[in-house]
Parts: sequence; structure tokens; C-alpha cells
Amino acid sequence: MAMRRSKQQSAMEYLMTYGWAILIIAVVLAVLFQLGVFSGGNFTPKAQAGACQVQKTAVGSSLVGECQGQLPEFVGQFNGQNAYISIPDSTTIDSAAFTVSFWVKFSQNFPGGCCYSLVNKGWGVNDQRQWYFIAADTGGGSVRYGTDTTIGANSEYDYQWNDLNWHFVTGTFSGGTMTLYTDAKQRQQASGLGNILMNTQSIYVGTAVGYSSYFPGEIADIQVYNTSLSANEIQALYIEGIGGAPVRPQNLTGWWPLNGDSKDYSGNNNNGNTNNAVFSSSRGSGYTAP
Repeated sequence: MAMRRSKQQSAMEYLMTYGWAILIIAVVLAVLFQLGVFSGGNFTPKAQAGACQVQKTAVGSSLVGECQGQLPEFVGQFNGQNAYISIPDSTTIDSAAFTVSFWVKFSQNFPGGCCYSLVNKGWGVNDQRQWYFIAADTGGGSVRYGTDTTIGANSEYDYQWNDLNWHFVTGTFSGGTMTLYTDAKQRQQASGLGNILMNTQSIYVGTAVGYSSYFPGEIADIQVYNTSLSANEIQALYIEGIGGAPVRPQNLTGWWPLNGDSKDYSGNNNNGNTNNAVFSSSRGSGYTAP
């Protein structure tokens, strides 16, 4: 009995001596777990370029490949001198209603002079600009979203953010209403604009047809839909961050994550042609995950 009491007494002394240390370690581990430090996704290798596709099926559309949170967070880098991407026109892209979204970071402010094309379909062709997003001339970091329509020809709206950080840009159009969002917040909206004017122009990233100016900066994850996404869906895309997968595959007509290449991952084969643009798995500075 004396031996048993001695062991019990030793156990109590051990707990009293090291119990607080064990408790502190347990709390620290719990906090790290809540922060996602031990999440398996943090140790998952990035998918290879071209690993993510959208497969169209008879009953709908589904994402296949390494998409959900594992798409490589590559970005396209444009040198402002001769770098751009061109994407041939396709009937799968042309739509009376649409959404265009992408991430962009300027490498310099634009205090004056116009303009530098970000992503456009027809900018540079008078009265036939289906949609366009440009770095505008309003000073600082500013984006302009414009369209040509049967009533409100060359309707365009600006939003200025005055920094060189990454921003999420979205433009929607449906039923004569166009809306500009940046970082998932509605900035400008106009209604009663009539129908969108279709064209047969290629999509250009980093420049425009007939223009000798080239955008200096980075662009990533370009998505085009044949519907106007809701504010909640745009918010969901923004929260996914750079490298996020589309929210409505059934309406996706083009998807260029610039995932080490300029291929279209939507399943519609609207592949781009890369001209001096380069791709990097590093976003550099100025990006904070939403």
C-alpha cells in the first residue's frame, strides 16, 4: 500500500509541475488549428498548368481536375512595351447578357493620357465595342468599364482606387443595365441602354486592336459568362481570390486563369495566343486574400 501511495503521489507531483505547460501547448495547438495551419490544403502541391477543365454534360456542367482551391495562382505579366494576349472571336463568347471578371494590378499610376487596355472585345473599333476594361486617365489607379449599345452607345464608367495593389474587377450587362464592380462592391450602374452591339473582334488582354499602347502590370483569372452574375455570386468569386474556380460553370463561355499559358479552361476551346506576355506563380506584393 505504501508503494501505491508513493506512485500516486509522484503522479500528482508530475501533473502539478508540468500540467500548466501541457495546457499551454494544447491551447496553442488549438489556435493554430483554427487558423488553418494544419489544414491539408496548405500542403497540397499546386496543380500543373492545364490540369483544370470544365466538362459540359447533357445534364449540366461540372468542374473536373485540380480546381477547388488548387488551381495554380499564376498571373500574366505584361511589360508595357509589346506584351499582350489575343483570343479569336467565337460565337460561344458573344451573348446579349454577360459577365466579365478578372484580377488586375497596375505597375504604375496613370496620372494622364488615355488609355491602356486591360481586357476588351472591340475597344478601338468605333461604335462596335462589345465590352472593354481599360486603365483610364482619371489619375491614380483607375479602371473604366464601357460598352456600345443601341441606345446608350459608348456608355462607360470609372472607378479609381489610387494604389498599386491587386483588385478584382467585374462588369455585368443584362436587359439594358450595365454594372461595374470592384472588389465585389457595386461602384456604378446605368439602365435603359438598349441591347449590346455584337462584334466579330478578338478579345485582347494588355492591348487593343489598332493601338500601339501596352498595359504595364499583371492580370489573372479572366472569366466570361453568358449571363449577368448576381452580387452574391460576384462576392463568392472575390472571396475565392486569385486562382478561384468559376461559380456558374453552366454559363461559363471563357476562362483564362493565365495558368502558365493562355488556354481556355472553360471547355469551349477559345484558346488565346501569347505575344511576349510571361506567366509567374508569384503575385508579388499588393495582394491580400479576401
